[in-house]
Amino acid sequence: MAKTVGALMSMEASGKFGSAITFDRRGYARVYKIPANPKTANQGDVRQRMAAVQAVAKLFGAAAITAIKLVSVPSYRWNSYVVKAAIGSANAQYTAAKGVWTALQANDKTAWNGAFSTVAVPDNAYATMAVPTSGEAAFIVATGLFANGLFVAAAVPAAGNSAAWAAALL
Repeated sequence: MAKTVGALMSMEASGKFGSAITFDRRGYARVYKIPANPKTANQGDVRQRMAAVQAVAKLFGAAAITAIKLVSVPSYRWNSYVVKAAIGSANAQYTAAKGVWTALQANDKTAWNGAFSTVAVPDNAYATMAVPTSGEAAFIVATGLFANGLFVAAAVPAAGNSAAWAAALL
């Protein structure tokens, strides 16, 4: 039900007017539409990638966040910069980092998983891609950040430097 203050549209309106118009508190009116969420496999894969990156970013320490804020575009939030750096345009960065991850030896993957064991990547039920492990998600984020010139002291994310990256990010 629409709630108005003063005459309709002259001062303030919020809520829904029948099934035709929706008002919000910012003063906008729009056609009422039931949101569509088709939950396609492609949409699920995109959300899975973003969830993996955000799971790592949630655990960043204050020093890592400050370093990212210094180089990110002022209008961006720091975590948006991380998502852009890790996923890249048309998933290019994510795909490249995943290829390098796949080529790592099992003991190196175990080291990355151990260094980032606190990362909990959520499962997107309608995604067709596998849920990345904690180490895989961290490796992808580290690769994206390194490619953008961040945390170069930790060196290129690779076999044997998972502890350096954990120290730099967490």
